[in-house]
Amino acid sequence: MKSLLGKMEKKIGNMKIGLVLLGGLILVLAASSFLESATNASFVDRLVYDTFWFKFLIGVMVLVIITSLISKIPFKKKYLGFYLIHSSLILILAGALLTSYTGINGEVVLYPRIPTNQIELHNYELVVSSQGGMYSLTPTKSILLPYKAWAWNTSMEIFPQIILKQYLPFHGVRPWFGNESFLSGYFSAFFELEVNGQAGEMVLSNHPQSEVSTRFVFKGIHFTLFPQVMQECFLQQTGYDFFFWDRKAQKCFLPAGSQFKVGVSKLGNRFIEYNHQNQNYTFWPEMSPRPMKEPGVVIEDADIMVISKKVFESNADVLLFDDTLLVWSVSQQRYVITQLSKQWSHVHQMDLKIRIKEQDGGKPIINLPEAIIPRGAHQDQPAVLLQHNDFDHWIWVERPYVFTHLNKTVKISLEKAKAQLPFKIKLQKFEMQPYPESQMPATYQSSVEVDDGFMIDINMNNPLNYKGFRLFQSSYFEVNNGEYASVLTASRDPGRLFKYLGSCLFLFGLVYYYFQKRVS
Repeated sequence: MKSLLGKMEKKIGNMKIGLVLLGGLILVLAASSFLESATNASFVDRLVYDTFWFKFLIGVMVLVIITSLISKIPFKKKYLGFYLIHSSLILILAGALLTSYTGINGEVVLYPRIPTNQIELHNYELVVSSQGGMYSLTPTKSILLPYKAWAWNTSMEIFPQIILKQYLPFHGVRPWFGNESFLSGYFSAFFELEVNGQAGEMVLSNHPQSEVSTRFVFKGIHFTLFPQVMQECFLQQTGYDFFFWDRKAQKCFLPAGSQFKVGVSKLGNRFIEYNHQNQNYTFWPEMSPRPMKEPGVVIEDADIMVISKKVFESNADVLLFDDTLLVWSVSQQRYVITQLSKQWSHVHQMDLKIRIKEQDGGKPIINLPEAIIPRGAHQDQPAVLLQHNDFDHWIWVERPYVFTHLNKTVKISLEKAKAQLPFKIKLQKFEMQPYPESQMPATYQSSVEVDDGFMIDINMNNPLNYKGFRLFQSSYFEVNNGEYASVLTASRDPGRLFKYLGSCLFLFGLVYYYFQKRVS
């Protein structure tokens, strides 16, 4: 036994190894603090504190301290300070490991007068819900996603013909082409620009499923993308500086003069009255191409529009039509056509260079998630890539994937993982006191009822400690006029006693060392 202890002391219990491990741990903690200030706490927790290698480092540190402590057996009074400090470190580190593996930390969202015992944790899960009744969706399966800082690639079937391909713990978005659409006659493209020597990029699409606009402004120049068939509408000489556009038929027209009326309001604004399929419409084309019930109130679903050419007859407007563009020439009093391609085209009167970088007529442009490193107070924004029948579908917290399977509605959503309190809690009243002459909250608290039959006021200085959990006031948000929901931080820390006891032992050990030195 003594031989074994001697070997352990030489191998892992000597001071050099302990100092190296301690120095490494200090460097990791210092680097993590700097990284947290540049990113956020959740990212560093996933990258460092909640990883296997960090917990392994702490475990090895505990083993080294235990071995060093055993090497001082049998007990000698002169080593009492050594015993106290090393024992305290073992307790603190062991408590930290116990909390890491078995502790719970999350949030409880309390809505007015609705009891709950749900804790929203900091990691996420995929929840598959299927139609249980006529309208309701019942969760049938959940897949806990890994608590990682970087993208996680996999190929896991989570539902018949649905594959989980990628999980991004933090995501931003970049525009790119989506899945092929059955709709035709639309245009989506990425452009490169150069105005007065300054370079830029532009993304435009008129596809109805696109998540980008048909308009873009760069260096004072206004770019607008129109359907290709509308180009002739701008070029036609009809004697009017406007034309009618049928959204369903995708064609322009000019009714007979008796079918529409042009007038001017008392404020000098032009309006056009037109009867379409026994429906009277009033257009204010310099305000909006869509008809209005009254100035400023647009009828969004109307099939007929009136496009004013005057709006685009300036030195700062570029009209795009798939592979061409139009610019109004003041000197010639007409639109000048310029061809577009993947080669640079020049519009000299604007000192503009433009080229098509990528284009596709059948696909919309959507905002595709991409992995990012969060900055500042950037909250967790996870995203998941699913593949269903060879088509990719991105989902995130606000956008689940809903489809039909065997004549039943199925929803796959990304939600925070849940844990449960051993009791239910209900928000009876929320109080917030603002600073004088300000709407900023000075104090706020939640008056809650615990289902075991007692009431308590919870605030930052008065947490609820009950059945192994600690709940304290974290934040709040408004749900109705004058009513607020309360957010409580909930934690269960089974290693707290070890950490407190270890801290007391450490302090006592330092005091003992101090007086021992003075006595000697």
